[in-house]
Amino acid sequence: DNKFTTRVTGVSSKADEVTNLPPNLSKLLNTEFVYRSDKYLVVDIKPRSPKFPIIAQNTTTKSKFKFPMSILNK
Repeated sequence: DNKFTTRVTGVSSKADEVTNLPPNLSKLLNTEFVYRSDKYLVVDIKPRSPKFPIIAQNTTTKSKFKFPMSILNK
């Protein structure tokens, strides 16, 4: 008997509404940073992704990109 589960993670304007994020990571949502002269906004965090857990959206083009956690330590 196979059992399948579905997990839905969404992005909201409020950090508390994103599911399954520890409190220390949820405070990083909606953080802005500059990378190579482009401004990005953190829209999601994937804690189980070891290399690129930060999902950020370019504020100009609205394209989403993956970043390492170290991008927020600069």
